[in-house]
Amino acid sequence: MLHLLLCLPGKGFSNFYRDFTLRIIAWSSLLSTLFFFNLSTVLGQTTSQTFNATSTFTVPEGVTTLTIEAWGGGGGGSNRAGAAGGGGGGAYTRGILTGLIPGSILTVTVGTGGAAGANGNNSSVLGVQANGGNSTNTRNGGAGGAASAVGGIVVASYAGGNGGNARASSGGGNNEGGGGGGGSAFNNIAGNAGGNATATGGTAGTGTGNGGRGADGDGSPDAVAGVAPGGGGGGRGEGTSTSKAGAAGRIIITWTPGYLAQINSMNFGSTTWCAGETRTVTVNITNIGQATWTDATPDVNIGLKWNTNGINWTDYYVRTDAGNLAPGSTRDYTLTITASNNAGAGYTTPLANGANNLTSDVVKEADCWFGNNTGSCGPGNNVFTSPAITIINTTPAQPSAITGNASPCQGSSQTYSVTNVAGVTYTWSFPADWTITAGQGTNAVTVTVGATAGNATVTPSNPCGSGTARTLAVTPAVLP
Repeated sequence: MLHLLLCLPGKGFSNFYRDFTLRIIAWSSLLSTLFFFNLSTVLGQTTSQTFNATSTFTVPEGVTTLTIEAWGGGGGGSNRAGAAGGGGGGAYTRGILTGLIPGSILTVTVGTGGAAGANGNNSSVLGVQANGGNSTNTRNGGAGGAASAVGGIVVASYAGGNGGNARASSGGGNNEGGGGGGGSAFNNIAGNAGGNATATGGTAGTGTGNGGRGADGDGSPDAVAGVAPGGGGGGRGEGTSTSKAGAAGRIIITWTPGYLAQINSMNFGSTTWCAGETRTVTVNITNIGQATWTDATPDVNIGLKWNTNGINWTDYYVRTDAGNLAPGSTRDYTLTITASNNAGAGYTTPLANGANNLTSDVVKEADCWFGNNTGSCGPGNNVFTSPAITIINTTPAQPSAITGNASPCQGSSQTYSVTNVAGVTYTWSFPADWTITAGQGTNAVTVTVGATAGNATVTPSNPCGSGTARTLAVTPAVLP
């Protein structure tokens, strides 16, 4: 059903003025106090929210599936009086949660890093868990967090790197370095182990979060704490120094927005319209979000409007129902529009001559236009803008004089032409027994000459109508 709508609250959204160019608008950044989490937008089809401390997450409207990436906290360097091993790095786990209820609140647990001698804590959302790295009270480094079993909601998991060992007892003075902390797991392989110490502290293991370097035997430089997410802490040396803490883990939640459209194409006929002309326009659209585009609660519609018309067409006054388009589905939508100004109370005066464009967008009534990427729409939506359309309001002028043979031989092939004018269609006619063989509709035609005399006639037309015809009297010559 086609809608011609007034600009009313919840329907017109006249405050949503647009620049109507192909664009991608980033969702607003969400700043949190105490750096508990931050929200980042990936322009395109997904968005993500990063948590560096325990918090909660509300499942967005229209979203039922989330991807969870988790890193466990790093283990602290060993807690002992002499040279100490490094802490193990946190593990990485990726899982996919499905069948979620929009609006539900999930607990996001981000594992804290362990202090000296303490294990790192696990990070988790529902059943997706990344284990924390371990610590010891010996010269040996702590084990990296163990990978979780893959299966069910867990699609990948990798272990953290082990902490490096302190140098074995040497009997010398302050020449036993501490072990390096293990790196947390990458998202595709295990983290790297921290280096074993000599008189010099062990090197930091690399990972998504690097481990901390171990202290030199004489304590200078001292050990270094692990780097988030989940790097293990470096171990102390034999001299005056201290083992350092592992870093906190991290959770990243990623999802495809509930309301996301890909407008593929628009078919509106020729690029020349007569002011006041009415046509049916076809827009091809794919639902690339997670939610079905229902016709009620919520009401999703496809909109069409002219682009460059001053105070008119400030809203998409022509709309049609989305028709319950399911995620992943593509459909052609047809909308009838007139090349006239429309202030919401119907068509008024024809559009002015010159360049114009048609634009199309999708609206979730009473919430958001997809192209604005606000509310539950997007991020990642684009408004579709047609190629340039020329608006005219006059019929074409009479063509130039017809060029061609006025006394052709019967049965011969002849060409007749007029000067071409862009946007004009030329309709030719000849005596009854003459045959047009090519070029009808253009400014030049080829004919086979018959035996009958008469007129070659060409009539110009454009979307506004037909202009004055031009004729040339033709008399076939009789073959000897």
